Amino acid sequence: MWGGRVDRDTRSRRSGLLRNLRESKPVTYVELFFDLVFVFALFRVSQSLLNGLTWINVYRVLILLLAVWSVWLYTNLLTDSLEPRTIRLQLLVIGSMFGALLMAAAIPEAYTRRGLLFAIV
Repeated sequence: MWGGRVDRDTRSRRSGLLRNLRESKPVTYVELFFDLVFVFALFRVSQSLLNGLTWINVYRVLILLLAVWSVWLYTNLLTDSLEPRTIRLQLLVIGSMFGALLMAAAIPEAYTRRGLLFAIV
């Protein structure tokens, strides 16, 4: 790219990766399975409230919920703006899904033994 000109090769790479926002496309199965993993993660977060309804516990659950929600939000932002049918993006979503599954498994003990696993994911 020199002087504001974009060569054809760069434009074709961008057009293959960016989603056309003017046309609607159906949701892929990878995206649906990704959402299913986050339903499981939200279930695990809600189970954390069963330990007791104290202000400290509510604060802890809110932090866990914000962490889970932010991963879901940023992954959905990527799949909405980029073409979800490309292999690279599907692999990224599958990797995020695996990380979210590890995160959901660590939620019950996120403030004790598995806190490091939850934080790394």
